[in-house]
Amino acid sequence: METAKGFLYFTGQFYRRSRTKKGTLDALGPYRLWRIRPDGTGLKALTDSKQDALMTALGADRNGVYLERGKRFGSGNRLHYLSLRDGTLKRCAELQKFSAGHFSSNGRFVANTSQVYDLQTGKKHEFSEDTIGYAWSPDSKRLYLLDYARRATILELATGKESPAPALYNCNWLPDGTLVGDSRQEFQGQFPLLVLRPGATSLEKRMLKPLGERDWTVGVSLFEPRYRWWHPIPGKSDLLVAETLGSMSDGAHYTSVLVDLKQRTWKPLSRGRLVGISPDGKHIATAEEEWIGEYKRGGRRCGALEIITLATGRHRAITTNLVSIMGGFWR
Repeated sequence: METAKGFLYFTGQFYRRSRTKKGTLDALGPYRLWRIRPDGTGLKALTDSKQDALMTALGADRNGVYLERGKRFGSGNRLHYLSLRDGTLKRCAELQKFSAGHFSSNGRFVANTSQVYDLQTGKKHEFSEDTIGYAWSPDSKRLYLLDYARRATILELATGKESPAPALYNCNWLPDGTLVGDSRQEFQGQFPLLVLRPGATSLEKRMLKPLGERDWTVGVSLFEPRYRWWHPIPGKSDLLVAETLGSMSDGAHYTSVLVDLKQRTWKPLSRGRLVGISPDGKHIATAEEEWIGEYKRGGRRCGALEIITLATGRHRAITTNLVSIMGGFWR
């Protein structure tokens, strides 16, 4: 059996089944940044247990992580930078307004709802404060922006020029310069993926057909909004992994889905959040989010951390304790 390479990094809170109260779970500390090998060995906490650690983004040189430190649902969290080389942690006071920001792929720029900040020069560029959607180009030179009124622009970082663009919800930029997104709608069980090719001014629509169990959905929600994050798979230009979020009466539900652009299909992979995609594009890591125990009576939505082989769909658990995650990456 082929062994996946590298390390997984994720922010998560581990649980074990309660030894004193049947049907409930006990938390094993706060949310922390963890590292683990894809074979399940070497699990290590990279942050202490004094505060929750909520990961924001991988740093520009891929040797550090921006973290929010504080409480999971707190308002006074502080942004820090953690070195993955020596474990040093430093406060990023100049980035406090960007604690929940969107970092560019090279880590030089970060955007919030009203401005972009250049970490190298300290310069800022302001834009409409009602921005709800962002997508950085692969070269970090352009930023796609969408506001509440469905006005979309592409910001050129070098010149500050904003050019009109078609409206795309849940937008992401693929390595070849293609923009993909959606309209937050589904039609008779099919889902329209919207594509904007480099240099094009109009959108292509690709209707994606569902495969697998009929009760699987792509971010289906009883309540708006629906969110999706599109992740390219290394070496596979026709495949994407979509991480979706839909709200139900018992809270948020995540699903990880394999999208085949050539066959125009989507196939469910996991009822949980995506941790990362292996550098060779052959595996993904997810954590299932199913209710363990009674809802609102000590139960938690969590599951084992799993490696999924994309070619076969095989799941392999790599943690014995259950975990609730808030994102991660594979490097």
